[in-house]
Amino acid sequence: MPNYTELPSEKWRNYLRGKNGLKMLWPAQQLIGDSNILRGMNGIVQLPTGVGKTKSIELIIRSAFIEQRVSIVVIVAPLRALCNEITMDMIKAFGGEVKINQFSDVLQEDVVFFDDYLGKQIVVCTPEKLSYVMHHQKDIIDMVDLFVFDEAHMFDDGVRGAVYELLMTHIRSVTRKNQQIVLMSAVLPNAEEIKEWLFGQDGVLATDPKISSTPKSIAFVSNSSDMFYFSDNPSKYDYYIPRIIKKEKLKKKSKELKDRFFPENSSIDIAIFNTLKLCRNGGVAIYVGRQSSIITVNILQKRVKYGVATKTAVSICETIFNDRVLATKLTNIIGDDNISSEKLLEAIKQNKEEIFSNLVQYPAYFEDRLKFLL
Repeated sequence: MPNYTELPSEKWRNYLRGKNGLKMLWPAQQLIGDSNILRGMNGIVQLPTGVGKTKSIELIIRSAFIEQRVSIVVIVAPLRALCNEITMDMIKAFGGEVKINQFSDVLQEDVVFFDDYLGKQIVVCTPEKLSYVMHHQKDIIDMVDLFVFDEAHMFDDGVRGAVYELLMTHIRSVTRKNQQIVLMSAVLPNAEEIKEWLFGQDGVLATDPKISSTPKSIAFVSNSSDMFYFSDNPSKYDYYIPRIIKKEKLKKKSKELKDRFFPENSSIDIAIFNTLKLCRNGGVAIYVGRQSSIITVNILQKRVKYGVATKTAVSICETIFNDRVLATKLTNIIGDDNISSEKLLEAIKQNKEEIFSNLVQYPAYFEDRLKFLL
């Protein structure tokens, strides 16, 4: 890291020795280091998906914090779901050493962009929310030291792109030399022209066609629970993983005497088992040969989509906020796993005091959202 920043190795020691510290730099992160973005240069990072973008954002922010040239960081993402994801990634990466907040999309006029907290802060919001706040608090751009625009190609979107483009253009036109702007994108065919348009000679483009996304392959599960992976040659497998299926004893329902295990020796159970393991890496599609199996898959689909295990948690994700950690926590507080969306708010009202006391440790967005619904 000292080779990519103006910091001695002693400054990085505590981070690198921690459990969340980098053990190695992927090619994408090496590219960002070589481009001087970690030293404070404005820039565009154009890299394919699956090459460590989230860790790269953390590295850019952490370098700025350690160098003490940044106190306040704003991460702008075009979708609320993406904002939720980024917020949780930042909380996991920085823990209690940085105050992390996410603004809701509720357009409230009494919003205060930053409080009197004097430590390091990361704020995550959508372009629309940031534009709205800028109209009500004129000095916020001067307060921010680092802007990170994720999914920057979205300013070419026909519906919301104009807001994103105008926002970036305005911020760039009024920022000082000691403020940094970084655009992250996987798809920018005219990245060089955009770099010239935004930064002129004061910015860099970090991209390398040799860095490719994670390769894909096809796997088949045998009767002996081995998984064989194939890529180019369908007649010869590349490698296999033995005994991938591990059966677990299920909790008995009321009045149930017979032990049940998952997965059973059925194709749909094995498909669901593998889906639960693989969905952490991205989307999973399940082919079913019978229409009756679709109901089972639909139930699974919602639980996998939101990353939760109960009907109540699914209702929370669909009705209140799409956050699996909080949905699971609220479900445990409510104490009922089988609540529908229609009856959810009533159950929350009955446990309101305990729920709000638990939301204090999370970004203010979640508490604001719940208060708005109640």
